[in-house]
Amino acid sequence: MKTLKFSLVLAAFFSFIFFTSCEKDSVTNTDEVTADAEDVAASEDMFDDAFDQAEIYENGAQKSVDTADYCMPTITIEYPEGTPYPRVVTIDYGTDGCKGRNGAVRKGKIIVTVSGYFLETGSKRVVTFENFSVNDYQIMGTKTVTNMGQNDAGNWVRKIEVDGKVVTPEGKEITRVSTREREWIEGANTPFFFWDDVFSITGRASGVNRKGIAYTAEITKPLIKARNCRWIQEGTISITTENGTASLDYGDGTCDNVAILTINGEEREIKFGW
Repeated sequence: MKTLKFSLVLAAFFSFIFFTSCEKDSVTNTDEVTADAEDVAASEDMFDDAFDQAEIYENGAQKSVDTADYCMPTITIEYPEGTPYPRVVTIDYGTDGCKGRNGAVRKGKIIVTVSGYFLETGSKRVVTFENFSVNDYQIMGTKTVTNMGQNDAGNWVRKIEVDGKVVTPEGKEITRVSTREREWIEGANTPFFFWDDVFSITGRASGVNRKGIAYTAEITKPLIKARNCRWIQEGTISITTENGTASLDYGDGTCDNVAILTINGEEREIKFGW
């Protein structure tokens, strides 16, 4: 599930800034700040997970993956014009819950409208949701992915636009509007085997976090995300709210759930989980 893409993760840290502004010198409830970070990190990860699921199941089967230890959704493919493309792929996880390879339990449907072959320049995937949730976090909105072709380095680049929100199990809403570019820097030579893929992500986002605080965020050092790792492995994001600016550093490439949040020159270790 991949590309822990960033704006919703960042929203939690604005809660951190909010607490800091109230307490001046210290955060009095670190546990609550950490819980906020975990909730929002999960929400961000879920948007990317949805697209990963769309890519994996687009042709009606999960490619190059052992499915013995987890469930498979029901895949329906419609061809509205009677040709291979466009096609509409419905990925149905049912209402009881379908446990995936990373332990996430999905319910509901992901619906993907596909305009062309995924390695065709200009092709698009529009991802929408119907009563879809991951670990009881409901995902709503639209994600549009456009193949921009190959760059000067010969790497495929996709433009990813999100206009959506996540509703937490407690009923809190996190909104997100983002535009990013995802460069496919490793694994493109094995396009039907997903687990060697690595992406470099740039872009910006804005929204409102679950405490009602507006934010903007910009990737200042490209985020590096591998499909075979649950977490973003390196890169930096600058986060701004009405309360100030913070910086989030994901580290040196190690696959772990640790990042460093810097506010007013002070560093704090953050651990994500969902």
